[in-house]
This record gives sequence, structure tokens and C-alpha cells, in this order.
Amino acid sequence: MLLEDEKELSQLFGDLIRDWFKNVDLIKFERGAEAWKELVQCEPDLLILDWVSPGSTGDGILKLLTLDQAKGVCKN
Repeated sequence: MLLEDEKELSQLFGDLIRDWFKNVDLIKFERGAEAWKELVQCEPDLLILDWVSPGSTGDGILKLLTLDQAKGVCKN
């Protein structure tokens, strides 16, 4: 799962992740609130957060994760 609101960086990260991991399902978000909605339903193997993003910030999402509010398994 990738949270990045800058399209160029999102594309770069996506390209690199797909190059490094051949069989990957990458879910990309531009807004923190959208990423959080997915996280409460899904526990990704890899989570990359933009520290400053519209909606919830990366550090805000990490704080929620430490409170163990995210759960589940991704169903891609």
C-alpha cells in the first residue's frame, strides 16, 4: 500500500516496487483518509506513507496503527 499525493513520486515508487517485487498488488492512495479506510479492512505486507498528505498525515496513520485500530487481511 502506498500513500503519496505527488503523482510523479507515486509513479516512481510504483515502478520501483513493481520492478523489485514481480507479483505485487499495489494499492495507491493520494489522500490519507482514503488510505486509512483501506487499512482498517486490510493489513498490507508493505506500507509506504507520505508524511504530509491531504486528510490524515503519515504520522497520524502511524499513531492509529500503534493503537491497533487497523486489522484484517487484504482481499485483492
